[in-house]
Amino acid sequence: DQKPMKPIQYVPRHHRAGLGAVPKEIILSKGQKKDLVAPTDKDGKVRNYINIDEELVERKVLKIENGVKVVVIEGVHKDLVGKVKEINDVRGDCIIELDINQQNLKMPLSNLKLKVLHDQELEEMKSGGQPQDTENTEEDEVDEQDAISDKSKGIKKAKKKKDAKEKDKKKKKKLKWVKPQIRVRVVSRKYKDGKYYNTKVVVTDILDKYSFAAMTPKMELLDDLREKDIETVMPSKGEIILIINGEYEDQQAKLLERNKDENKAVVQLLDSLKIIELSQDDCAEYVR
Repeated sequence: DQKPMKPIQYVPRHHRAGLGAVPKEIILSKGQKKDLVAPTDKDGKVRNYINIDEELVERKVLKIENGVKVVVIEGVHKDLVGKVKEINDVRGDCIIELDINQQNLKMPLSNLKLKVLHDQELEEMKSGGQPQDTENTEEDEVDEQDAISDKSKGIKKAKKKKDAKEKDKKKKKKLKWVKPQIRVRVVSRKYKDGKYYNTKVVVTDILDKYSFAAMTPKMELLDDLREKDIETVMPSKGEIILIINGEYEDQQAKLLERNKDENKAVVQLLDSLKIIELSQDDCAEYVR
């Protein structure tokens, strides 16, 4: 009743490439043979053999292309994961859809890395420890037990310290600069599990000393935002801003110039027509 066994052919892996390893791109010189490997299984697993009725296939070069998963490795969106939707080779950037909230984001290709390569690097870092000598003397074992006891005490002490810090962090901070009718951007990756990350919202109401409400472009009301969850948004030249800090706090002005490198803005007050320079942190887009 046993099924006949099919013969297979062994396909050697590259030197030092373990099972599941993702080799780096191999650039073939003129006349060099193609890099042939066994076909990948339907579940994505890599084999080092082929059945007698199969043929070797050319290794697929791993690169950033439409549909692949990538990790942001630089900038304010660092460590976020997304799927590439569109690539512009001329500009050297692409549109990715973030896993955290399905928002589209334009990113330079230089700020991205293939997720499969990123994950492999993390695994290599985790397994990079040196092997330890397992032959211990009786004296070594006593020392080891003492060390474990000391370590346990140290862990408990560190945990208490960490819990105290977390408790302090949870203490609400009073609002300092948020005003109704300014536009802000949600920058917290934890707020609502990241659903509104990178979304611009308009502050609608100050709820208490610690929180405020805001409206999204899709007319969703967010009623428990705090200042730590957001950052200010600046409009285009000629648009209206509200001064949220300093001598001219609560005054409206027209944005004349911006210097992102120096974090400065030149504005003209609407009431007196006076032209002043202030930090971009002290003003925000005003929605009338």
